[in-house]
Amino acid sequence: MRTLPLPSTLAAAGIVLLLALIHVQAGPAATASLLALELALAACALVLLWVARRPATPAVPTDNFVDLPRCLPDLVWQIDYASRSALSLNTQNLEQHPAPGGGNNRISSLFPARIARQYLEALIAVQSSNKPQHFEYSIGNEERNARAFEVRIMPRSARECIALIRDISVVKDTEEALFQQQLFVNQIIDVSPNLIFVRDRHGRFLLVNRATQTTLGHDLLVQSHMGLEDDALPFTAGDTEVLEHGQTIRVVDHWTLPSGRTHWFDITKQPLVRDGQVYILSIAIDISHVKAAEAALALTDPLAGDIADALPCAFLLVRDAQIEFANLRACEFLNTPPAALLGRPIDVIAGTPLLPGEGELQRQTRFTVPGGNAILLSEACIISSSTQSLTLILLQAAP
Repeated sequence: MRTLPLPSTLAAAGIVLLLALIHVQAGPAATASLLALELALAACALVLLWVARRPATPAVPTDNFVDLPRCLPDLVWQIDYASRSALSLNTQNLEQHPAPGGGNNRISSLFPARIARQYLEALIAVQSSNKPQHFEYSIGNEERNARAFEVRIMPRSARECIALIRDISVVKDTEEALFQQQLFVNQIIDVSPNLIFVRDRHGRFLLVNRATQTTLGHDLLVQSHMGLEDDALPFTAGDTEVLEHGQTIRVVDHWTLPSGRTHWFDITKQPLVRDGQVYILSIAIDISHVKAAEAALALTDPLAGDIADALPCAFLLVRDAQIEFANLRACEFLNTPPAALLGRPIDVIAGTPLLPGEGELQRQTRFTVPGGNAILLSEACIISSSTQSLTLILLQAAP
């Protein structure tokens, strides 16, 4: 026998009791409005009784969700905790991925030992914690043919769980392509002879290329993270304009290297915004040879320079491995204007060592001019034994 819900029963009984009281008190002298009220209350009682006796809507049977796994593009497996066997709930097939069936349902027989161990560890974790687990693995020996898969295991009951297996090879290929592209960009930055580095508003070096580390030294890069004063940090001129106003600026600054030599740099600074923070991206070009050329030209006697240019022999004066003077004939042999020679390392200009080695006073070298086919003979002779030795190099065309 079906029992009426308690709230509906009480409401209907209350309305009937109210009708009885109104009818008893009114008696035979009941007015038309009172009769209308009694009829309305009686109608409400009937509606409540009808709603209470209305059959409840049956719940959707769980059998309607049996076809849900068949609509998914992933593999859907039901895995038994005890037997470690898998049952496929859909008919999807993923390339190179094994599928249970034909008596071959155990995880240990479907996969290699490495992958089977991953499944076993995940099953133990899901069964013990009743929380989902996920992991990745690849199938295939060759890199081009290997496929990557992601598995998400979710608990279903105390005896079994559900595994969703998805092919993520395209995602992995994209990640690998992005990684290789980033590696290629880093290699380009490292190959650059210019100093490329990123610093924050505190002057700390966050990213440097190989030229920066070689030129400034590892110790200075580490010390920048120790809260040094601005005077103890290199290349701080113009940082305020970049950080506060977001301007791209160009400055000329100098720094004394650990070797004791002072180098001049033409530096371009521009703001770099990331995660709401402003950093300074700097590209510094070493222009020490330009400064040296300017100093050499300022000290050179114009008359002596004219006499040297009029001589038929080609010669250079090199101090501390850098060209200090080159006459016009030498510039013609090297196919380089004077402004591009002065202050530059002689070995870079010639493409081969020309200076005498340790313990030598002179040296003869046969070399080919970089960027040309002319073969030259050089004869280098040390003419000063001071700390920064002065070397005279005579050039002539090879026979």
